[in-house]
Amino acid sequence: MGANPLSELKHKIDTELDAGAQALASGNAGRARVHARRAASWAVGAYMQQRDLAPGAKRGFEQLLFLRDSGLVSARNQQRLQHLTISLEKDDPEGESYWPLDVNLLDEARILADELLGDLSADSI
Repeated sequence: MGANPLSELKHKIDTELDAGAQALASGNAGRARVHARRAASWAVGAYMQQRDLAPGAKRGFEQLLFLRDSGLVSARNQQRLQHLTISLEKDDPEGESYWPLDVNLLDEARILADELLGDLSADSI
């Protein structure tokens, strides 16, 4: 008998966040953000599915936006979702892009996933 779906999802998320930490350690902050968003979107997708909120075949980023704007999560998790969906900024069209926040998206994604998945049962995924 295999692991339950919730354990498998948590392992998948942990593996993704570990890959993001490796990317960050090697100086690739952009890749780390991609890993953080991907991991968070898997947790959000499971959370939405369990609550019958899955809006069709939306992609992960769209699910992050949906849950961020839904009012269904705590203010702190809404803020985490805001951080995960913010874009790079430029002060000058010819200039370098930069990340406008002083937050670790890998940590934000991990906490968000832990909180969203904390109430789910293995049967709900």
